[in-house]
Amino acid sequence: MADIQARTELSKARATADQGLGMERMSRIARKQALAEERKHESRKDDEVALLNLVKALKEIDTMDLSHIEQLIRMSNDINKGRTSSLCWPKRLLREKRTASRGAFLLYEGWQNEQR
Repeated sequence: MADIQARTELSKARATADQGLGMERMSRIARKQALAEERKHESRKDDEVALLNLVKALKEIDTMDLSHIEQLIRMSNDINKGRTSSLCWPKRLLREKRTASRGAFLLYEGWQNEQR
């Protein structure tokens, strides 16, 4: 009789332990599902950020190329007109020789003579 009672209590204890393990596994499943959802969300966010960065980079490259082409066209036009924008001296420096350095004035005079 004591043997049967011990087996019954052992069976009840195992059943209780198995229920506890089942509940623990179910809660782990829920946590893992929530973690998977969070990772999917972060992955989508990272994909969106990567796409945004790609668009920004393409826009910057496009802008750089256009501005570079525009600069080359301006330089070509300046050369065709017989002057370059980097060698055009402000009139104020030419009128006020005392404020301009002597070297800069000589450079301008030399450039002016080349243009004649």
